Amino acid sequence: MGFKELLKAKSFNEYFDAKKDPQKMEELKNRTQTEVLKNAGASLTPSSISKFGFKLSEDSISKGSETKPLNNVTARLESGSELQARVTMTRLVALGVFAFAAKKKKGGEKYLTIEGPDFVWTSEVKRDKKDIDKAMKFINQINTNSKIYSNSMQVNPSTTGLADELKKFKELLDSGAITQEEFEIQKSKLLK
Repeated sequence: MGFKELLKAKSFNEYFDAKKDPQKMEELKNRTQTEVLKNAGASLTPSSISKFGFKLSEDSISKGSETKPLNNVTARLESGSELQARVTMTRLVALGVFAFAAKKKKGGEKYLTIEGPDFVWTSEVKRDKKDIDKAMKFINQINTNSKIYSNSMQVNPSTTGLADELKKFKELLDSGAITQEEFEIQKSKLLK
């Protein structure tokens, strides 16, 4: 019962309650980083945020009538010259050969760039400190939501493989191809 558990708690009240209840404290100790981030994001932000022509929710981002899932989405603030210099495969897919012929950007302009597996969206950000700060906070929220969503969408292949292997050995046991002792040996090897 210490600082790590306090950081994993949703609130001070939850932490203090857990200090009194060993079962609740065990739950705090076992929280994953993804759960902690999700709890922090849920307590700090509303369910959706609209800024710079984009609408961000826990699992998607929209521009106009187009909505994309947050899986593998990244956001960043770029200068006009950085934006022009970086022609990525995504831009080539989204814009085709026009990616190379896109309007030249000046070096002093700032752009909020949101990039996913099959799209690239940009929005110009005013050069004043207030708008750049807003953009940076929005970028941070997009990247946090994307990381949480992407992690929740991933299936742990080692766990799936382990379950499949155990199932195969159980089928071999049931069919009489291996003995109970051989099954137990293989099971213990897999579970190490």
